[in-house]
Amino acid sequence: MAIILMSMANLIDTSFKRERLKSRKSPYWVRLLPKRFIGYRKSVFGGGTWIAKYEGHGVLSRREKVLGHETELPSFEVAESEARAWFREVVNSLASPPLRLALPAKPTSIL
Repeated sequence: MAIILMSMANLIDTSFKRERLKSRKSPYWVRLLPKRFIGYRKSVFGGGTWIAKYEGHGVLSRREKVLGHETELPSFEVAESEARAWFREVVNSLASPPLRLALPAKPTSIL
């Protein structure tokens, strides 16, 4: 499986290779770590957009974030760095207990 992932990484790791990709709606994904992916969506109008995806357990833990356009993140390495920073935020948010608002046991009257 690692061989497949390396060949996928080779599709988006240089600007020359990204230019040769066909534009399509779904991104070209590369697995960086288990549950963590970086994607590149080639635009019809030129350039493309970098996307990060985290796939945890369950439906609610799947998250995606648009990292930015290729003009903002000009290389795979820069986009990967942004994606890894976002992955840390996601993992930290999932690890912390959910914020619960304290509600009164009985409704109180304003009068």
